[in-house]
Amino acid sequence: MGILKGVTASGHLGWAIKNCTICRKRLVVGKELVYVCSKCGGEKVVICSGDYKALNGKCPYCHSDLVPLL
Repeated sequence: MGILKGVTASGHLGWAIKNCTICRKRLVVGKELVYVCSKCGGEKVVICSGDYKALNGKCPYCHSDLVPLL
């Protein structure tokens, strides 16, 4: 049995870090509010809470509602 290292190690946040599509802010899912567009896809449009307020809760591309990522 080997020791878990790198991205497979427990406690590593590599799988939970997203970047805001607009301002490129690093967001940790679960610690900060992260919004995604369900119509465009969760990986394509990721919005932070500051930009969510500036966009009035609408996707900048398709103008549908943004939903929080849980």
